[in-house]
Amino acid sequence: MRARREEEIDLVGRTVVITGGAQGIGFETARAAVRRGARVALLDIDAEAVTRAAAELGDRKTALGLVADVCDVPSLEQAFAQVTEAFGGYDTVVVNAGIGTGMRTFGATASADFHRIIDVNLHGSANTVRASLDQVVAARGQYVLVSSVLAFNNGALQSPYATSKAAVESLGRSLRSELAPRQVDVTIAYFAYIDTAMNAAVWADEAGKSYGASVPGFLKTPLTAAAAGRGLADVIAEPRKTLVVPGRWKALLLLRGLWGPLSDWALGRDEGFTRAVRLADLPGTFR
Repeated sequence: MRARREEEIDLVGRTVVITGGAQGIGFETARAAVRRGARVALLDIDAEAVTRAAAELGDRKTALGLVADVCDVPSLEQAFAQVTEAFGGYDTVVVNAGIGTGMRTFGATASADFHRIIDVNLHGSANTVRASLDQVVAARGQYVLVSSVLAFNNGALQSPYATSKAAVESLGRSLRSELAPRQVDVTIAYFAYIDTAMNAAVWADEAGKSYGASVPGFLKTPLTAAAAGRGLADVIAEPRKTLVVPGRWKALLLLRGLWGPLSDWALGRDEGFTRAVRLADLPGTFR
């Protein structure tokens, strides 16, 4: 059977809403979806960036850029209402908006920073689903929740981010089971080393470099945000339960019960990681 190519038009008639859509993975997902014939609505807190991003993808019949704060439910409700007004509805929501931080120990992470990451990444995901649930259920549509390999890999020195993404995974699994009888698909996407501005900042400081030197090369080779976006467009076109990018992490997801204790043990004995902990534990280093 002939392999399906990305260029084939397989999303005609679909309307996809993407939070955090102004840049990075969100924008590249929108680009791939438009290429396949979908209409897209980009939601982002940055008004200038989201307007510019939507204009790059096409006219307002194809791409809409809207300001929305995932931590503000009325803001989300208004944005989704605008999507419905412009496009007559939507069937797919990519729950992508998120933030991170540099390498810090839990002790060196300000309480406000921890809570802010949880608020955006977890509560923002829940807010997004809640604001769009009636429409997606009515359309028998789809949710794609962006988690991370840190949902099952050790999240040391990134505990707020890892905690939030593990919770997003749990939210996605719950939604998948609850919405299956209503014919709504739920995909959980696990991303690792994707070349985005956020990931670059995490690994750029001295603690990140020291920690990174301890990670096996085959696990940390980055992929582009465009590759991640194409992967998300794939699961919108052909829904499945999980997406893992880069694919080399699939085995670790399947073997998480073994990999988790093994990686915990290995980190405790790794000199590079121990040095990274010392660097990341210095007050003010990453402010």
